[in-house]
Amino acid sequence: MTTFYSEDELCGLGLKEYGRNVLISRNAIIYKPEELVIGNNVRIDDFVTISGKVVLGNYIHIAQNCSLFGGTEGIQMDDFSGLSSYVAIYAISDDYSGRFMTNPTVPDKYTRDVEAAVYLGRHVIIGCKSVVLPGVTIPIGCSIGAMSLCNKDLDEWGIYAGIPVKRIKDRRKDILELEKELCPEGKGIVNLQIGNFAEQTNKVVYENAVKYAAITGDNNPIHFESGEAYQSRYGRPIAHGMILAGFVSGVIGSLLPGTGCIYETQNLSFILPVFYGDIIVTRVTVTAIDIIRNRVTLRTECFNQEKKLVLDGKAVVLPSNKELELPRHPPGGYSKQKF
Repeated sequence: MTTFYSEDELCGLGLKEYGRNVLISRNAIIYKPEELVIGNNVRIDDFVTISGKVVLGNYIHIAQNCSLFGGTEGIQMDDFSGLSSYVAIYAISDDYSGRFMTNPTVPDKYTRDVEAAVYLGRHVIIGCKSVVLPGVTIPIGCSIGAMSLCNKDLDEWGIYAGIPVKRIKDRRKDILELEKELCPEGKGIVNLQIGNFAEQTNKVVYENAVKYAAITGDNNPIHFESGEAYQSRYGRPIAHGMILAGFVSGVIGSLLPGTGCIYETQNLSFILPVFYGDIIVTRVTVTAIDIIRNRVTLRTECFNQEKKLVLDGKAVVLPSNKELELPRHPPGGYSKQKF
């Protein structure tokens, strides 16, 4: 019998999702496998414990005796990140302030959990016996020395060590060129990170709705100056919902990921009506990156001038292979206005 599960055995573990070339030790312990997402080329070694919501990208190694406690908020490790032996990452912990009791033998009413998501960016490496506390973001390119305590957000491309960690010096970025060589199909998204966003502001104009109806044939009178519109539940004409979808497409196609990208899927929920004259801010945010398959998952949102969410959705797109020029670190973004 081999050290790692076979492909058939992986299917029987009940994982939420997993990719190609996944190696999980038979000695690893996985609680709630239905909440574990694993990308391609991932190896999980002996005596690793994983519980709760955990998302692992591509080309990830988790060495022996590591512990990942995702809770409900979750832990996310982006592509090419790795954990040395005995690293512990907590997205959930007891409250040690003294206001509550601790440990699982005590009834829940006397205890309190502290939960906050943990994010490890691409090419993050964490040294042996280090600890990461709830709510910490370790961005792209960081290297954490052995036996360190990460209790705060760090800055990208740094070498850190200590209790708590302190930045020692900058880390070289040569690995980005090596990544492009390894994954040529994904070179257009190689510097994107979870949390990158782009925004565009548009005014909803009645005359444009008339043109839209002429192009699409959607002449529903609820969108125009008509008796039906003024007798509707809204008491006046409402804009076509797909005009907002067009705003989303405009941000994706021109800003993030930008020109040359191709839509794969788009899901939309129309939350509130939009009226002519409304000022709409469309925001597109990177929520997942799959460099191996050259796919970027985006949250797509529209807000009106009252900052109320009027549209929510998710898109999956294929970026072009050209280099992206947008800001590349959370919460890096780009915005423009169009009236």
